[in-house]
Amino acid sequence: MFGAQQVFVYHRSSNISSVLDFYVKQGFVTVIPWNVTAIEKGLGNRMRYGYKRLSLQNDCVLRNIHRFKYLLMHDIDEAIVPYLHENYSAMMQSFPSRAAYRFSNAFFPRVFIDNVTVYENRTGDKDGRMLRYKPVALLATKRLYVWFGGGRWKMIIRPEKVNLMTTHSAINATSVCAVLPTEAVLHHFRQGRPIYIRRNMVLKRHFLETRMYHFKEKYLARLETTEKMMKKSGIAWP
Repeated sequence: MFGAQQVFVYHRSSNISSVLDFYVKQGFVTVIPWNVTAIEKGLGNRMRYGYKRLSLQNDCVLRNIHRFKYLLMHDIDEAIVPYLHENYSAMMQSFPSRAAYRFSNAFFPRVFIDNVTVYENRTGDKDGRMLRYKPVALLATKRLYVWFGGGRWKMIIRPEKVNLMTTHSAINATSVCAVLPTEAVLHHFRQGRPIYIRRNMVLKRHFLETRMYHFKEKYLARLETTEKMMKKSGIAWP
């Protein structure tokens, strides 16, 4: 939707769902089996998790040096949302030339998610596709504060200019641009209730954030087209 040319999914098993396989056959997704169990033996739980992340992220960097100009690194429940531009290409052209670009995180807890009626009352929009698809990125409008600091960033990098990637930073990047929250923010659609979400639920500290409404038509049209293509291929819509 924002202009990514290719998506790399690191998968613990070689067995993938029919939905993911559909995107693979479209040429948009590349699935890379990634099982490092043998190397993990003897490591504690936190170290195992960290090792998996570190190994797959740096594999992605090394695979794509000189193949893509930019790599965007984030989880499947996250999206970097441009606030001043329509897509990533226009956004990146507006930034100064750097080795890495750091985006602040904002949690959108799924326990706060709106139902479609709330959306319709807020916008006056009675689009039936909202009820059909119930898109989380459009219905999750209650965010917590933006983490401009604190290390919860995610990155867009120039792969040939970064020596090592960790979950939230580019180590030894020759230069880093801290993207302002007014320009773009990482939307993290967080499942569960970790302590920082429970604390804000008790205090009722959350803010209305509707930037994704701007992309609604593009988002729903893409869902609609994908559903039709999947049905033609004999794949049930999830």
